[in-house]
Amino acid sequence: MKHVTPREGPGVRVGWWGGPGTNDPELFTAENVSLSRLITLAYALKPNQLTAPEWAGIERYSLNAKLRPGVTEDQFRLMLQNLLAERVALRVDWESKEVPGFDLVIAKAGPKFGESAKPAARAPEGYPVLPPGEESAGITERGRAVLRAHGDTMERTAEVLSQYLRRPVRNASGLAGKYDFTMYWVQNPDILPPDADSGPNLAEALEEQLGLKLVATHTAIRILVVEHAEKVPAENRLSRRPSNLSLVGEICGSRIRSSQGYGRMVRDAQLAHPVEAASGWWGPGFS
Repeated sequence: MKHVTPREGPGVRVGWWGGPGTNDPELFTAENVSLSRLITLAYALKPNQLTAPEWAGIERYSLNAKLRPGVTEDQFRLMLQNLLAERVALRVDWESKEVPGFDLVIAKAGPKFGESAKPAARAPEGYPVLPPGEESAGITERGRAVLRAHGDTMERTAEVLSQYLRRPVRNASGLAGKYDFTMYWVQNPDILPPDADSGPNLAEALEEQLGLKLVATHTAIRILVVEHAEKVPAENRLSRRPSNLSLVGEICGSRIRSSQGYGRMVRDAQLAHPVEAASGWWGPGFS
């Protein structure tokens, strides 16, 4: 794991993919990701649940990990928590805080989508192109965003929306099924191409395209506070001090071991500087 200059722009891939619960459960990759995003992943946080130093959202890191078959999401998160504690001396604490947020409710016209029964529609020309297939995915590119849901619950949709809005979103729709839809909107009008037509913002897209609505509210949430973290990671060496998670991490061509009977959860893992790659796609909120 190395401290590097943040990199953005064409040809630089940003985000993470693979790992438990995905179509590639034995390979996890993160590229050009901030420390704040890695902490968010490790502790299953929404973006608004983390309080961290400003630099933690700027400095970037990469992670490649080959996982043993059968590793669960919870086991993987424990490994990542331990890795961050070992490499950047991460120390955290929990607090409770009331923050502004939204309730996701059904708009007056009613839902404009149905339970999973057919492929979701495509976004209009000028919006990012989603990868082939029907798998849930999202892209933000040049100020525009596209989100495709396939068999997603409203709970999951609320979680995804909270990533874009940077505020908690609570599902209050009363919809209990699994749904397919595609929605598109302008995420950041300030960086649209000069000749681009304007489009709906996220709230407008929800109501016009899906028949859903965001209602402003306040809610109490748990906040993870970063008490300490090192900007430059420690050398890639096996720590000899005991881990309070009963997990021992060894990086760069080594493995993650567990004394809790998980076996060798990770065969090879490496934390290094971001690498430039061909343009690609990543999940919602990973831009």
